[in-house]
Amino acid sequence: MAQTLEQFSFSTEKEGKLLQLCFSLLFFYNMSEDRERQKGMLDILDAHTAMTGDVYRWTQNPKTKKWKKLEAGINSYINPREWVLTNPNYRWSLIYHAGEKASDASDIEFYTLNSGDTPQSDDTSFLRVHFPVSILQDSPALVERIRHWSGLIRPDHGYAGFSFAHSHGYERGESVSHEYTMAQRFPGLDVYDNVHHSLKLGHHIKGVDWLVILSDAFLHRIGGLPQVRERMDSLPVLDYPGGAILQAGPLPQLGDSEHNLPMTEYRQVAAIIEPLRHKNYEGGAELLAPGPKFTAGSYMQWLARFSPEPE
Repeated sequence: MAQTLEQFSFSTEKEGKLLQLCFSLLFFYNMSEDRERQKGMLDILDAHTAMTGDVYRWTQNPKTKKWKKLEAGINSYINPREWVLTNPNYRWSLIYHAGEKASDASDIEFYTLNSGDTPQSDDTSFLRVHFPVSILQDSPALVERIRHWSGLIRPDHGYAGFSFAHSHGYERGESVSHEYTMAQRFPGLDVYDNVHHSLKLGHHIKGVDWLVILSDAFLHRIGGLPQVRERMDSLPVLDYPGGAILQAGPLPQLGDSEHNLPMTEYRQVAAIIEPLRHKNYEGGAELLAPGPKFTAGSYMQWLARFSPEPE
C-alpha cells in the first residue's frame, strides 16, 4: 500500500502536493436551497469529521472565500451550522481539507458548491468527499454509509471510487499531465473537473465508477429499477429513498492497461447506464494546461472507455 500511495502522489518543490490518490464520493443535484438537503450535507460533514479524526487544517471564510487556517479542527472557526441553514443566498460553497498548505491536495476533503434551483438547465450543484484509501478496509460498512448519505442528499446522480485529490490553485499545471498519464494506464482512476462537470451534467451522467448512484428519474430512463436489477445479475443494487446504487463488484478497481485487466464488472454496469451518459462532453480546465493532456475528443473517448462497442 505504501508503494501504491507513493506512485499515486505528485508534488513539486515550488507548488507542494498537487495530486494524491484517494477514495472519492461525488453527488450532483438540483434544488440546493432545499433545507432538508442542506441538513443532510451538514450531517455528512459531521460524519466525515468523525471518520477522519477532525484533522482539517483549512477552510474558507464563507463571505470572502479567503483561506483560513484551522488551529484545532472544525470547531476552531465559524461552524457551518451557524450560517448554512439561514443563508438566503442561493449560491454558496463550503470546503474543509487536511493539506499542509491551503493549496495542497488532500485525501481528506469535504467540498460542496451550490447553484440554487436550476432544473431547467444543465447547471447543477455538487458535493465531493475524499477519504484516504484505507477507508476501504471495511468496504461493506462504507457502502452502507454512502447508501444512507444518498438518501439524505437525494442526488440526481453520483459516483464513488478511486480518483486523485487535486490541489487548490495549481489545477492547470504539471499535475494535469501526470493525471493524464496515470489515467491512460489505470482506467479505474476517475478524472473529474467539479465546476465544469456541474455545468454539463444536469440531465446526463458522466459514466461508470465503482458505485454509480442514480435517482428514480434516471433509473426510469433506463427501464426502471426492476429491469436494472435484472441486468445487474449478481452485482449489488442497493436502493434508498429516491434512487439506487449500482455496485461494480466488492471493491473499487484501478485496472492496468499494461496487464490488460478486463474490469468486467465496470463494463457490465457501463452497458446498463450507457443511454444516460453525456455523449458530447468537451472537457474542462485540463484543456488549458500544458501537454500531454486530454483534448476535447480524447476526453470524450476516455469517458466511454468502459462503454459497449458500437454495433
